[in-house]
Amino acid sequence: MRAMEIDESGWPLVVHTFDGEQTDDDVMYYLKRLDELHARRRPFATLTLMRRFSPRISHVNQIGAWMNANREVNMEFCKAGAIVVASATARFMLSSFYLISSIGYPHIVSDDRAQAEAWLVAGPFVQSGMADGGLSAGMLARVPSRLTPGSVALVALALPT
Repeated sequence: MRAMEIDESGWPLVVHTFDGEQTDDDVMYYLKRLDELHARRRPFATLTLMRRFSPRISHVNQIGAWMNANREVNMEFCKAGAIVVASATARFMLSSFYLISSIGYPHIVSDDRAQAEAWLVAGPFVQSGMADGGLSAGMLARVPSRLTPGSVALVALALPT
């Protein structure tokens, strides 16, 4: 298993998992998988679970550049955003990422996964009409929580403004 994985088997919920020290190859694989998601040309939501990661500034720059270059397609196909960040260090790193990246979609940041999931199910995702397309609290409940103390969960979804 790679340190950065994307699982779309629960479409329209796409689960991103970060678990381990990312290599250059992991980042390139991850960006390729993001391109494949957009190539489906269908709306989706993503839940990203970050357990362990060792971000390099070059990786942050690569992902930020991809996000900036793909802002319009992100806005077209992603439908809401909720971010759960357990550690202050991870929240700082995330805020640093947003300084270089233009994500282009509404999102919430929380240290509580249940609150973020409730926002995801009841907030912009429902307003976009996509909740009727398959995402529900039950679907989120099936995503295993492999988080441990000190780990980070990131829920990222997008909605056009």
